[in-house]
Amino acid sequence: MTVRNYKQTYLSALQSWSKVWLLQFNIAKCKILRLGSNPPVMTYSLEAKDGITVALEESKCERDLGVLVDNELKFGQQVDAVVLKANRQLGLIKRSFTYLDEKHWCCCTRLLSDQYLNMLMHGSIKYL
Repeated sequence: MTVRNYKQTYLSALQSWSKVWLLQFNIAKCKILRLGSNPPVMTYSLEAKDGITVALEESKCERDLGVLVDNELKFGQQVDAVVLKANRQLGLIKRSFTYLDEKHWCCCTRLLSDQYLNMLMHGSIKYL
């Protein structure tokens, strides 16, 4: 059995299990993420509710457990997203005050970041 046949058989068995347990896959959200420097290009498919076989789309980057990972296992997009979010929060703080000197700016960002970390630790905020 070839690697492609093995993976397709596994996908079919997984889909059969999901039908038995009435947990249908959302095929629009199912994607292929090829890992490595030169992975073999193969198509994989799932069966839609109406019985039509649908080929899965290929993706260059996916979010798993809140972390963005690309097909080369690099986290550049994840770092960019976190930096963007941090800059948005700093911009919000900066726009909230009409006057901030360096002393008050440092105090304000330290206070707000401590409150944010405290909320993270106590489960008030679930995702970064």
